[in-house]
Amino acid sequence: MTIRKILIVDDSPTERHLLANILTKGGYQVGIAECGEDALRMTKEVMPDLVLMDIVMPGINGFQATRMITKDKATRHIPIIICSSKSLETDKIWGLRQGAKDYIVKPIIADELLQKITKLKESQTQEAPEKAAPEPEPAPAPAPKKKAAKTTVSKNYEAKVFRSGRKS
Repeated sequence: MTIRKILIVDDSPTERHLLANILTKGGYQVGIAECGEDALRMTKEVMPDLVLMDIVMPGINGFQATRMITKDKATRHIPIIICSSKSLETDKIWGLRQGAKDYIVKPIIADELLQKITKLKESQTQEAPEKAAPEPEPAPAPAPKKKAAKTTVSKNYEAKVFRSGRKS
């Protein structure tokens, strides 16, 4: 996989400038989104090769935007690296569970970021032959089970619970 266009999603002008500077010096084309809503729109319009996603933003946060991008058929192929000041292990795990490929903690160190991008390129290149095979069609959902008829005992119990407001 070739990574040329990178979308930076961050509400901080300082962080956007810092990331853009690192990436342009690294030879990448850079797009900017200031919030999660912009990221959702721009991933479809621009189709970047990679997204660098902040977490704490007004409106749709980075976790939500990551989940939406990775679940959308049109954008799920776009890898996301979360770049956040949230350094707890639970935040990292949650970000990866939302679909991010990697996680980097701010303040961003240029060499570390560029290494993660290179590592992502290499892993995507190795996975490419496997992804070329078409995905199998999902199995049809099983037919819903019929509810058993309520007995007089269960009807009386529900009436009692409803009237008393508590279960006995």
